[in-house]
Amino acid sequence: MRIENSGLNDLMDGVKNGLKDSNKAVVKPMINLCGLLAEALGKDIRVYTKKIFVPMLSNLSDKQSLVRSECLPTINKWADAVGPELVINKLMEVLMVENPESRGESFKWILEHIDDVPNADTSVMIKPLISCLTDKLKATRENAEKVIGIIMPIVGYQTFLDSTKDQK
Repeated sequence: MRIENSGLNDLMDGVKNGLKDSNKAVVKPMINLCGLLAEALGKDIRVYTKKIFVPMLSNLSDKQSLVRSECLPTINKWADAVGPELVINKLMEVLMVENPESRGESFKWILEHIDDVPNADTSVMIKPLISCLTDKLKATRENAEKVIGIIMPIVGYQTFLDSTKDQK
């Protein structure tokens, strides 16, 4: 399952538009297609991270659990192709949105790949994790604490302390 990277811009534009469709019957196959493209392109799929992977991650906030469940295998395929570090960093962007579904699914994936967290860019993780500490859901706050317990020895206590000055 290998395809070449050249000439895929029109296809990727179509996938991006399909991921934003209001019809969930269109969105679910597009999510699966993102995973198939990651498998077929391998590490070359990194070029399309902003174009199709980030819009695909926005479906983690969908109220329909069937749509969210389609995202997790696709995220795994992207992690196999480009490395879990990139996926963790992109999931941190998702954590900034105050949505219980997206935060729950993101933490679920991150905690399954907790060994790869130190290899990711830990500097971008501080602000999203601190915002999750003030979430209404107890599970989100506990998950944030677990990830912070791994990141804090790497970036330092003072960095987290400086980031909490804006918090209530």
